[in-house]
Amino acid sequence: MGTWLATIRFPDGTCKYARYSTVVEEMYHPLYAECSIGGDRGEVAGEPLPGRPELPRSAAADLVPVVIDVESYNDAWHALYCPRRALLAGPFSGFHRDRMQAEFELARDEHGVRHLGWSESTSLCGRPLTGEPLVFHDHLADWGPMEPPEPIEPVEVIDLYADWDEPDMCRACLLTTVAVLPERDVVRPDMTLTMPDRARTAGAGWWRRLLGR
Repeated sequence: MGTWLATIRFPDGTCKYARYSTVVEEMYHPLYAECSIGGDRGEVAGEPLPGRPELPRSAAADLVPVVIDVESYNDAWHALYCPRRALLAGPFSGFHRDRMQAEFELARDEHGVRHLGWSESTSLCGRPLTGEPLVFHDHLADWGPMEPPEPIEPVEVIDLYADWDEPDMCRACLLTTVAVLPERDVVRPDMTLTMPDRARTAGAGWWRRLLGR
């Protein structure tokens, strides 16, 4: 199995490290405090850090926003670290952004807060969306590998987890995306996800990766 070094950067400037699988295209636990750089790629080093996956996740206000980048990918993404579990809460792959834009609409409620939803009327957290609909959903993804009958301008890739601390972003909607998007977003410490499983859960945005988006 091919792996790259994933670096998790915290707001205070500290880092933790993990392995990123090129087979299932996501990083996985455990986390490490050290890494070694040598040859054509880095590697985690030392003993794995203890995690507490059996504990309930920290409250949303206590989750720590982090930035994850993977060697050779040159495409960092924003995620959340759970202090209580001492583990990442997700997303575990930069491709999570593509799936969010392929699956969800983005709109404001009556207070101006941005929410994600299956439509522009109801949010993932259950609030009615009566405010301004926003450009987010990439309708190109609806066509999969087929060409739409008329040219459609693709939507810029947007990383909403980068807005975790913004007062107009609904945290409950963001956290729900990790649970409701395809199962391969769930970290398996033993990495038993097979290639057929990966193909089954790849989601509507797979073809955009083929095009380099």
